[in-house]
Amino acid sequence: GVMLVLAGVFGAVSGALGAYVSYLGPGMPTGPWMVVAVSLIFGVSVFFAPGQGIMARIWRAQRRRRIIAEENVLRTLYLLGERYQDWGKAHAPADLLQYRAMTAPKLMHVLGRLERHGFVCEPEKGVFALTDSGVQRAQQLTRLHRLWEVYLTEELDIAPDHVHADAEEVEHLLTPELEAQISETLAQPERDPHSRAIPEGGAGPPDAMGGQ
Repeated sequence: GVMLVLAGVFGAVSGALGAYVSYLGPGMPTGPWMVVAVSLIFGVSVFFAPGQGIMARIWRAQRRRRIIAEENVLRTLYLLGERYQDWGKAHAPADLLQYRAMTAPKLMHVLGRLERHGFVCEPEKGVFALTDSGVQRAQQLTRLHRLWEVYLTEELDIAPDHVHADAEEVEHLLTPELEAQISETLAQPERDPHSRAIPEGGAGPPDAMGGQ
């Protein structure tokens, strides 16, 4: 019904514009200008339609890339926390760049957004650490990543050294329902294919928080 109403409105508008342009100048036939008017309406719809237009899709893609970059940096800070058993330890951007393929300016931009969201703090100039909420979010991302690695190795029989890249993509897409289903299918695994501990779902920050 909405499509029919819009089609009628667009047809009426294009007809009125074609007639008006034809009225304004001699040698301006109505028909071709109606086609021009309706083509312009079509072009605007394709680019700016809410939700389905090209611009809306570009915005969603950019937003998804931004979220993925933020979550990747969070998980990298969590992995460094695992290494030192101190999830509140501050790290320099150079430490993060060893694990993430991004430029230094982009990393600083991502860290700035994470700081505004309350996931990261800057205890000293030039070094960054996870906050309590940052640890919880990073811990959940790590859980999803490692659960998916286990699923790929046990259910799809993929070699452990071939699952990391796929898990890097999927960890950002798994919903709580899929997480619960995968965990149940795998009988609540405690270790990933690389023998690393899988954090518990919904758990708080690890004990070793370094004062955070």
